[in-house]
Amino acid sequence: MASALLGIDIGATKITAGLLLPNGQVVLRHTLLTEMHKGKNAVIENLLAAISTYPRASYQRIGIGIIGSVDWRRGISHTADKLPPQWHNVPLARIVSRKFHKRVALGNDANAFALGVALRDGKRYHTVVGLTLGSGVGAGLVIGRKLYHGDQGWVAEIGHTTIDASSTVRCSCGHRGHLDVLAGGWGMVRMYAQKSGKQRSTYEIQERLPYDRSAKYIYRVMVRSLGIGLANIIAVYGPSYIGVGGGLTRIPGLIRDGIKEMHSRRRGLPVTRTSVKRINDPEETNIRGAALLTDPIHHLTF
Repeated sequence: MASALLGIDIGATKITAGLLLPNGQVVLRHTLLTEMHKGKNAVIENLLAAISTYPRASYQRIGIGIIGSVDWRRGISHTADKLPPQWHNVPLARIVSRKFHKRVALGNDANAFALGVALRDGKRYHTVVGLTLGSGVGAGLVIGRKLYHGDQGWVAEIGHTTIDASSTVRCSCGHRGHLDVLAGGWGMVRMYAQKSGKQRSTYEIQERLPYDRSAKYIYRVMVRSLGIGLANIIAVYGPSYIGVGGGLTRIPGLIRDGIKEMHSRRRGLPVTRTSVKRINDPEETNIRGAALLTDPIHHLTF
């Protein structure tokens, strides 16, 4: 497996890794807890431990997708609300490269997801968007099988588009009414607390959907926001395929109802043939996309 690529996904709760073979198969998956609460050094040590489970001779290069803002040109992870407070401008690609003596690419996790979608589920399409619904909402854009970064390296940030300017719920960036908070997990928790006066997890809110008025209200907000977000993606990027992944896609009916809302928002506009699909194995897609970041056509390596 010396021609394999090692893909790593660093999420808020866990680090997942796997080898991407030349035939596109992801094998030897491995998972460790991220342990964000223990601080920056613990997260880095857990990342290095995850990589160390693979013999160096078994792979050529390492690709890492991580939550938050990333300078992909310099291999630096800036920060994110889910990362430890002391996590600022961490040269993660160089840290890993010096430890394992391998070329390393670092990118945002949503970009890695989009790349994984485009080169597997959406490989028949020219323009593909990968949309992640987790603690927040992220997205990446792939055009002609190449990850699109834009001039500033900050593109397809659909989570930070305004869906409802009258909303009282603030995004992690400080602005009101962003898709990130109106269709994301942590926003789901905040909206429920505002509506009911009680603190519940995303799982608890989901379980209460059949009978809880506050939970039903939150669901309607999320469906409406997701539908508007999808319609905006089509209006701006005109993709042929949108792959949706992340933990919130497990909420029964959310994607189906979001697509219905999307169609209602596009009545009277030119007909588009955009296929919107839920990705069945987003973890594998994240690993695949992270590994593919090491291809020079998409990213720089260190």
